Amino acid sequence: MSGRSRRISDEDFVAAWTHCRFSPVTVSTFLEMPIREVYRRRASLAKSGVYLQSVPVSNGGPKATEWQQAFAYRARQNRTIKDGWLCVWSDAHYWPGDAPVAHSALLLILKEFKPKLIIGNGDIFDGARVSRHEPMGWQKLPTVIEELDCVKLRLSEMRRASPKSETLRTIGNHCSRFDRRLATEVGEFEDVPGMRLSDHLKDWPDSYTVMINEEIDPVFVLHNIRGGMYAPANNVRAAGCTVITGHLHSQKSIPVTTLMQDMEGIDAGCLADVDHPAFAYAMDRPRDWRAGFVMMKFDAQGRRMPAEFCRVQWTKKYARAVWRSEVIYEKKL
Repeated sequence: MSGRSRRISDEDFVAAWTHCRFSPVTVSTFLEMPIREVYRRRASLAKSGVYLQSVPVSNGGPKATEWQQAFAYRARQNRTIKDGWLCVWSDAHYWPGDAPVAHSALLLILKEFKPKLIIGNGDIFDGARVSRHEPMGWQKLPTVIEELDCVKLRLSEMRRASPKSETLRTIGNHCSRFDRRLATEVGEFEDVPGMRLSDHLKDWPDSYTVMINEEIDPVFVLHNIRGGMYAPANNVRAAGCTVITGHLHSQKSIPVTTLMQDMEGIDAGCLADVDHPAFAYAMDRPRDWRAGFVMMKFDAQGRRMPAEFCRVQWTKKYARAVWRSEVIYEKKL
């Protein structure tokens, strides 16, 4: 990449794309960037979830006022919960085969508590065969359609368990693999039905984030913000409110109290079994991971109660899901 190409920020590149009416040739001239670098930069942005349409200069391109490319996905959904439950689960990484232990426990909790809102907080779809990472040796990976069918099955089980619950999902880094591969490799099929993961999961509207009770006692739900063992607390400090994330698979809560607020940083853990074959890349190394999900009650005014976890405990002989100090589901290994 040329020196000038490196100096042009992603924001400036996207702005130039809009200004040049989506023509790669015009962008090349406007930014004094070789046309090959323009296409490379566009492909790089697509990998991070920013898709730029291209229109030949001879067609004139759409008017600048028609440009609506701000995010690859809807930025945020806002919801209000009063006198009811919120359920958040994350990182299911569904593959064909037996349901994860935490998933089986989740169905029992949904049937009993019937939450007002259920959020799948990213990485529902694993995308093993559309990953940028090489397979681990000769590991057999499920096809995209096999994964997608499994995702649909598991999500339908949740909706049957609590049919009146609203269901939403946030975008995880694995979820975006589906769209990113198609946008990068066969971008000409944009807007053809079925080319986006959301086309297949219409009962679970997606967005980057979900904000709950913003004007009362805000709870911000998204796949990830910070990294590291203190990520839940650092997420709260970054957002200024209670935050529920996934991604790190660590399932824990770290309270953060200031002079004016009492907040909570929550990692929901992973719905997938911690020995899931999708995690073969860990090569049997010890991991600070915990399977399960999180429930949160809101009172009649919309104020939250402390988060409650359903957690899967593992031994060499069994895996058991524990909720409020009771084993609600057990599986022999």
